[in-house]
Amino acid sequence: MDKEEREENRRLWKSKVGYNRRWLIEIIISAFKRIFGDHTHSHNWENMVQEIKLWVALYNRWHEE
Repeated sequence: MDKEEREENRRLWKSKVGYNRRWLIEIIISAFKRIFGDHTHSHNWENMVQEIKLWVALYNRWHEE
């Protein structure tokens, strides 16, 4: 298998498994951690979920066009 064939196979694999979407998720997680910190302030599950929903709403509002 030559280099061009390997590169084509890799490109097809990335497309098939959605690998190219990973960097988008990493960027969003990184932004959330920079803005809101790397942990929730709540201790029980329901409050954690509500806190994260609030973060998402705020993040989306800040990035509206």
